[in-house]
Amino acid sequence: MANRPRHPRKEIEAAVEYAIHCGWQHTKATGHAWGMLRCP
Repeated sequence: MANRPRHPRKEIEAAVEYAIHCGWQHTKATGHAWGMLRCP
C-alpha cells in the first residue's frame, strides 16, 4: 500500500485498492473531496 490515508468506508477503500492494483494513482485532494484517482 502506498503512503496515503485510508478511506473510512470499507467499500470505497476496497475500490481504491483495486484501482491502485490496476495501475491507477491516488492523489490527495484539496477541499471537500477525500482524494482523486487518476488513470495511467
